[in-house]
Amino acid sequence: MSRLGRSARAAAIGLALAAGGCGAFGTSERNPPCPKVFIVGETAEVTRFRPGAGRDITDIEFEAEVAGYTGNCSYTDKKLTVELDVALQLARGPANAARAVDLEYFVAVPKLYPSQAGKRVFPVSVTFEPNQSRTRFIDPLVLEFPLAQKAEGPAHEIYIGFQLRREEIEFNRNRRKR
Repeated sequence: MSRLGRSARAAAIGLALAAGGCGAFGTSERNPPCPKVFIVGETAEVTRFRPGAGRDITDIEFEAEVAGYTGNCSYTDKKLTVELDVALQLARGPANAARAVDLEYFVAVPKLYPSQAGKRVFPVSVTFEPNQSRTRFIDPLVLEFPLAQKAEGPAHEIYIGFQLRREEIEFNRNRRKR
């Protein structure tokens, strides 16, 4: 488990349950269900270290976790609109003297690949208040997908994760092996 602790995990579970599990936000009798939303396990967390070879706790600039999402969707004859609030949990590390975090996360819709709408990257900048080492950031998004017919909507699965550097992916893979 990351250093963000059990409370972040509990919040993520609560948000996932609130969203109806696996991303089904709900439906009406006139519309098909919303697309499923998945948080990509290998990219759901990031630990960023200060530049250099050090990789112990004193070298951590920040840790972040995709803590969940809430959302809903609506249909027109030719378009699906998905509104998501993506929750990120951030913790400032000992090496973060600037009290600021800059990172990126992605929202991918494989059904739309290779168009530009297939993957969008969103920047996040957070400044920690004095005496604050943890914070929660909610990013509201509106995604729109063209549809030939409403029944196609649920096939637009949505994936969320951090846009990671190669060494961050390796760090996550090694952490999971333990």
